[in-house]
Amino acid sequence: MASEERPEQFIASGIGSTAVKYNFGLIQHHTHLPFLPTGEVAAHDGLIRLSEPRNQVFVGRERELARLRDVLRPEDGRTAVVIHGMGGVGKTALALEYAYRYREDHNPILRLPADSPVGMTAALAAFADDLNHLLEPSGLSPDQRATWAKNWLQGHGGWLLILDNAERPADVDALLGSLVGGRILITTRQATGWHARCGTLALDELPEDAAVEFLERLVVDGGERARFRELAGELGCLPLALEQAAAYLNQTRTDPSGYLALLRDPAAEALAIGPRRDEHERTVARVWQHSLRAAQDENPYATYVLRVLSWFAPDQVPRSLLGRLREDRSAPSGRAARRLWGWTLPYARRRWAQRAGWVKERGRTAHRELTGPEIDRALGVLHAYSLIRLDRESVKVHRLVQAVARTPDPAHGRSVRAARQEAVELLLGAVLDIPDGTGGWAREREMVPHLEALLRLTGPADDRVDTAALLVRLADYSSRWSRPQEGALVLGYLERADAALRRNIVWGGSHPARTALSSNYTEALIYAGELERAVDRLEHEGRRRGPRGRGLTGPSLIRLARCYMELGRPEQAVPLLKRELAAVMSGGGDVRRTVGVRGRLAAAYQAAGWPEHAVAMFERNLFDAEAALGGQDADTCDARENLADAYAASQDPLRAVELYRQSLARREALFGPRHPSVFACRTGLALAYEEAGEPGRAAEVLDHGIAEAGSLFDETLIVPAMRSHRARVAVGAGQPEQALALHEESLGDWITALGDRHPDVLHLKKAFVVALMAAGEEERAVPFLEEGLALAEDVFGGSHAETTAFRQLLGRALLAAGDTRRAVPLLERALLELESAAGVRPAPVLVARVDRASAYRESGDLERAVSLLEGTLYDAEAHCGRRDGVTVAARTALARTYAAAGDTRRAVSLLTTAAADAERFLGPGEPLVRRIPRYLAELAGAGRPGEGSQAGPAPAIPDQYEGQGEARAEPGAQP
Repeated sequence: MASEERPEQFIASGIGSTAVKYNFGLIQHHTHLPFLPTGEVAAHDGLIRLSEPRNQVFVGRERELARLRDVLRPEDGRTAVVIHGMGGVGKTALALEYAYRYREDHNPILRLPADSPVGMTAALAAFADDLNHLLEPSGLSPDQRATWAKNWLQGHGGWLLILDNAERPADVDALLGSLVGGRILITTRQATGWHARCGTLALDELPEDAAVEFLERLVVDGGERARFRELAGELGCLPLALEQAAAYLNQTRTDPSGYLALLRDPAAEALAIGPRRDEHERTVARVWQHSLRAAQDENPYATYVLRVLSWFAPDQVPRSLLGRLREDRSAPSGRAARRLWGWTLPYARRRWAQRAGWVKERGRTAHRELTGPEIDRALGVLHAYSLIRLDRESVKVHRLVQAVARTPDPAHGRSVRAARQEAVELLLGAVLDIPDGTGGWAREREMVPHLEALLRLTGPADDRVDTAALLVRLADYSSRWSRPQEGALVLGYLERADAALRRNIVWGGSHPARTALSSNYTEALIYAGELERAVDRLEHEGRRRGPRGRGLTGPSLIRLARCYMELGRPEQAVPLLKRELAAVMSGGGDVRRTVGVRGRLAAAYQAAGWPEHAVAMFERNLFDAEAALGGQDADTCDARENLADAYAASQDPLRAVELYRQSLARREALFGPRHPSVFACRTGLALAYEEAGEPGRAAEVLDHGIAEAGSLFDETLIVPAMRSHRARVAVGAGQPEQALALHEESLGDWITALGDRHPDVLHLKKAFVVALMAAGEEERAVPFLEEGLALAEDVFGGSHAETTAFRQLLGRALLAAGDTRRAVPLLERALLELESAAGVRPAPVLVARVDRASAYRESGDLERAVSLLEGTLYDAEAHCGRRDGVTVAARTALARTYAAAGDTRRAVSLLTTAAADAERFLGPGEPLVRRIPRYLAELAGAGRPGEGSQAGPAPAIPDQYEGQGEARAEPGAQP
């Protein structure tokens, strides 16, 4: 998000909205993974990807190598070993030497950067390309090829995997749990938390003799062995410090004696170290400070460039990020005197000097941008001193080098602060250059770790206006690139930005920066599921701007309507959206904005129980979009899919199928087959097929999507949402076991992502217990429903439609389990709530009446049951028609009640009619299709008419009618 309000994008987002599509908050920035047969691909002999050649001066670790060799023997049963120790002690070098020395025992051999998800993805993608050279030319993204590589490792054995620089056990748990066919070496500075997972090897400094040999082999000009021994002792025999010292000696052509003198100079030590955690870091700091001085002597910009780099993430710093690097502003500029002198000139002469380029205009810095060759030369010197690693595209800086470069000291305190400010401005310029929309996805992901690193290293007390802008942008990226459970993190970024702006700007409530940040914060609250807090903020803003909330306009009013929709209060959203639509149309707003607001209003009408109004508005939207926008863009696809959803909800699924097929073809032409919006459109098509009575085609579409997506969308809930839809199709197709397995897997993902109190999770729990009850496991469903009802009352309130649905389902499950005493009051209350709710269609009320009458029958109150069911059947035929599942259920319940009362003739007549209607009009998965013949058989074989009917559950009702005025789509389906 920028620090000012973005152009209006009236795209619906929310579970209850039919105008959601691919902008729903849970659907984010992803591509599409096709399935490839990894089992048919074999690794060629000697496949090694270690990113570094073998160390020709490796010394002193024979004991540790033998220990690794012993622990990783196949007969030992261990599949992983952790090498832990202080930074710079040589953990990675040991792992690489093991890989090269015993390469005959393993194939392939692969090294992955465990501290960098981006780097790990790139390494796995390159490994996949080695195994199958057709992957990259086929157009698969690095994420897709990386997933293919992990699947290959799961299906093969004999490989060796090095997970380098893991920060904590949780970073590699997923790989350790899924890859068991080979051997894994993990390097980390974290010494604890590993013992329950794998073997461990603690690595200390080199033995003194090995350290001396190491120096002798590294230093080109050589020297006295005694001096090398003295130097090794001074450096604590730490391999990284020895390597840095050797690089200094080779670059400066000095001898060890002179370098020892530098290390032992008290003034130099006081200048270089500052507070450190332990002696290792003090040693490395002393070595690197001397290397920094030498680099600075060789190139005037070297240390400044390194200080700027120290504020970014250590890996994969794009060289392009340094393209606008300016001179060190802590040092006097060569132009400063001329600039100051320029302000003393008379106005006419000063303007002439500015036009001539002699002085800069007021407010512009006097420090120039470094040229590309100057930056390249500085990077080259740093690389020569082993202070950075460099390739054509990126820079890598060791964390300890960054820590040393960031440490302020009496001589360079201002320079460190100036470098931090330059890093802020470089990142700000980079993120502002990222285009909106799909074209900027890759660049956004590239910037996120560097934004996080800078803001983590900077205390809130140092935040300025530019830092606040970065915080806002990072919150925007995180809301798209992270999972929704990180909503609190997004809110934290925005709260910190707000505090920074309050400290640095004198502003009022109407200041543009305050308005923009407030809008961003409200969006973050909605993203995090804090809907009531968002409503309170928006209603307060409306009262501040005008009486009765009428001061809200534009984006703020749309956000309030969205919150009302999410909270199940569409009747409150309708007047707000009507007002906004009138304002947009009277102001001559563009077509896209009009279509967006009208689409939201149509969705609100549909949720409030006015489908005719909704269909008419969606039809007008599609007509306007096709006429004004050409019918080929994404907004027109949205309008087409919104209308398709409205048709499906209005019992016209065939038209919905046709519209979805048109939209899918257009989206694939616009974005390709792997765009998230294409996945969403496919899901909508599957649901339309289901409504059209073609569950086989619906299942085929969803199975195809789930298989192709694989783990590509692990960061989001796209795949769990498709799995939830597939479970619903399985219920309708009479496959309860498959439905339960899909629901359980999907529900676990949703709870992990959102927690068990999120509205979407509660809705999925309800779908899960519906599947349980369809499978005849009512007793198992009872504890789930009791928990769900308690959570729904807490989250939604006691009379909310979702709470009523849980109460109704719990009553039905208790009735099936024989607990009539508890079931009757629950079903009575559910019926009262539905009858008193505004905008509820007849069908849900009729379902509740069937449930209540069934409870009366099971409790022995047959007279009340018969009276209620006779009226219910009459109303169902009048309002829903004979073909509807509610009518079939009412007829079945009345027949069973007649049987219980001893009127077998009427019971058999009604059940015979109900059986014929169910077989003809209902899907094969409807429980009534299976149960009605059983009820008839019970009547035919019972010793006393109706005896068998007492114990059976109430007639199963299609789940779209349970406790709601509308069928609610599964969450996440329409981003």
